[in-house]
Amino acid sequence: KLNRGFLDLKIEPPARLVQLIGTHYRLSLNNSAGLTSSVPVGDYRITAMFKNGPEQAEVRIRKGDNSPVFIRPRLGGLRVSSEPAGAKFRLSTEGGNGFHADGDTPALISGIPEGKYQLQAWRGDYMKELAINVRKWETNAVIVAFEYGELEVHSEPEGATFSIGGRDAGKTPIRVTELQPRIYRIGVEKAGFARVDMEVEVVGSRLITIKTKIGGAHV
Repeated sequence: KLNRGFLDLKIEPPARLVQLIGTHYRLSLNNSAGLTSSVPVGDYRITAMFKNGPEQAEVRIRKGDNSPVFIRPRLGGLRVSSEPAGAKFRLSTEGGNGFHADGDTPALISGIPEGKYQLQAWRGDYMKELAINVRKWETNAVIVAFEYGELEVHSEPEGATFSIGGRDAGKTPIRVTELQPRIYRIGVEKAGFARVDMEVEVVGSRLITIKTKIGGAHV
């Protein structure tokens, strides 16, 4: 007769399949949240099958002792925010295979397997990419900052047509917001005056002010 001890197994959330395998004893359970039972002494491997894959634990049962085991999936959560809000995003595993999620900020994603991920977030054609490490049993958080710049243009005389990137934006004086950080080609023109063209570098989170005098009147 084999000596016995007690196994106190708790599984959260319930696993669709649980396998308990030891030298002298085996047991399979379906849709189980665990069990408390007397089992023969010895070393056991417990495998719990969840939606996102298996989780395993090992335990040694000793004569007369109670051995507690707690198994839960190594999942975490991710709170995705952006400044400004309203960005679209895609979260995927490195390499593109496996878990992925899409949505709009702000968002809370749950049930993410522990590991490294790539986060892409965009507003229009302004995209940012970040490496994310999701830790198990935590609600991780990330804020994607879209660092727009602003451009304020004054001309003498006023009322000139201002263009940026080849597109008319309005009349001077004018303030253009939510510009991606980069170099832009701008122009200022008014009937009867020589056109002014220049390049300007817009820097994130900064206001750049340009004051220009349009060339003298020409025939």
